[in-house]
Amino acid sequence: KYRAVLIAISDYPGTEHDLNTPVKNLDSMHKCLIKGSNSYYVETLKDDSATLDNVNSKLDWLKNKATDDDISLFYFCGHGTQIDTKNSEREGDTKDECLVLYDEFMPDDDFIDKILEIKGYVIVILDCCKSAGFEEDIDYKYKKDGDLWSQTKVFFISAFKENQNLFEIPILESSLLTFPLVGSLSTSNYDDTITIDEMYMMTQELFEQGKNVFKIGYAGGLNIYPHRGTNRYYDVMDLPIIKGFKNYRPWIEEFNVPEKSGKKCEINVRLRDDNNDFIKIFVRWGDNANGGWIDDKYTNYDVATLRNTYSKNGNYEISVIAQDDKGSISYWQTKEVKIEGKSRLSRFLTQFSTIFQKIKRCDIFALLKIPNILNTSYSSNVIFKP
Repeated sequence: KYRAVLIAISDYPGTEHDLNTPVKNLDSMHKCLIKGSNSYYVETLKDDSATLDNVNSKLDWLKNKATDDDISLFYFCGHGTQIDTKNSEREGDTKDECLVLYDEFMPDDDFIDKILEIKGYVIVILDCCKSAGFEEDIDYKYKKDGDLWSQTKVFFISAFKENQNLFEIPILESSLLTFPLVGSLSTSNYDDTITIDEMYMMTQELFEQGKNVFKIGYAGGLNIYPHRGTNRYYDVMDLPIIKGFKNYRPWIEEFNVPEKSGKKCEINVRLRDDNNDFIKIFVRWGDNANGGWIDDKYTNYDVATLRNTYSKNGNYEISVIAQDDKGSISYWQTKEVKIEGKSRLSRFLTQFSTIFQKIKRCDIFALLKIPNILNTSYSSNVIFKP
């Protein structure tokens, strides 16, 4: 049996704490978990329903339902924080990491204790700040009770380090972690199955690319516990998270960006998808002002022509990624363009120079056109003296 509890909070009490993407992330996770032959039975909590009592109730639901062969998935997307610890031996430092729920904090000690009551295989995905610190509690419990692993095998996924933040990307309409994770859970390739190892390896690569695209300079990246390379990891690395679902990732066959351009820049993207799915494109123009998902949908072999108007000259990195209608994503592609557009003053001086040259040649026909040429926004404060 496959069961999942998905929790997301975008709307925290007090608008200064609100987030943009968690509920959208939850909806994306929900969509990819209910496909295939092992469709998950999913319970969700969103915004004001994600209280401490309700979260505990959903964890109890997983505990009461799970058997030794079942797979339970817990996903949280929202704020994470730290408080002073009550058990420094268990924590390994002076801080407890916490899930910030709608009404209260849920410390990592309490959360991990609840998770370890669930039999079978448990996949925990925490898309929040400070989440890497939860790993220490899991490790402490397994070291203290050597038989615990035989009852409950917990795979824990987080990002960065325990004292670092995780990022949502509003223009991407997702977070830095959930976007590649959903993309990986939607890409099964040849065997109709997505295993823990396949999910981790694909997500890790896409996560690192996303860090580069959005200029996030933190050291470290995607974390998984048990760590890859340990015996516990290899014991169950082939456990299918999704099965009975076949989908190839879309890819970008050509990405044409001019080396130099005026301020109105045009790029061309040729798209491929062997499933003949509909494809959409995200573009980041590198100017911190424009970018996002393109409204148009494309199909296999289509060429998308995209345009942006830059406000300043300079070098810009343009990044694109494709996503099919099943949620699978291509790899990011990035190229640089040099913008050398003329300023309004430069355009006026070019026009004025042309007029002056014609006056010197006594081009009477050009002189007759002077009032029309000067009647522009560039010459409204210019007095013409022949």
